[in-house]
Amino acid sequence: MSVNNIGAKVLNLRIQNKTSQDTLAHFLGIDRTSLSRLEHGKRKVDASELDKIATFFNVSTDFLLGHLNINSSHNLQKADFNDLINIPIIGTIKAGINGLANLDYDGYDTVVAADIDPTNNYFWLRIIGDSMIGDGILDGDLALIQQTPTFNNGDICAIVINGDEGTLKHISRKHQSIVLTASNPSYPPRIFTEEDCNQINIIGKLVEIKRNYK
Repeated sequence: MSVNNIGAKVLNLRIQNKTSQDTLAHFLGIDRTSLSRLEHGKRKVDASELDKIATFFNVSTDFLLGHLNINSSHNLQKADFNDLINIPIIGTIKAGINGLANLDYDGYDTVVAADIDPTNNYFWLRIIGDSMIGDGILDGDLALIQQTPTFNNGDICAIVINGDEGTLKHISRKHQSIVLTASNPSYPPRIFTEEDCNQINIIGKLVEIKRNYK
């Protein structure tokens, strides 16, 4: 069975059971980004993960691998669209050097309700560039951003620099400086010393990445 089909089954199981990404990722012993990549067919599922997923959702590995017919009692019901929420796409953000944050509305895309905190604000940003390919974030991907000015060292955040330059980078604070780091070694880290930190406006932190396959 293809990686895409297994990932789709895991995603639908999670929606059907109203399980958050954090809960399933913790059970599997992986981070939320790895689970998101699995669900969207961007990485393979190893044997131990497959067994754990089957245990968590009380289904067989044969079902996950597509070895059962469509009439099996373990097969999924179609996910209820009430479990999906429309989130606005706000323009584009440059995942590279000297990109411009464009805050024009660009339609909507969905997110699983269980994956977000309804007390926070979210939006999608479309990635342009290759500076974050080491994290599996590619040109054209949608980045779900939770609006917050706070971060932990190493978080991937959407940041506006000098009022108009947008970027998606790992962010960390070292002494009195802020360091923005790409996951593509072709892009050097950018260091903002104490007097330059006021140039940085943290829009929010990355929650998940979505890729549409055509």
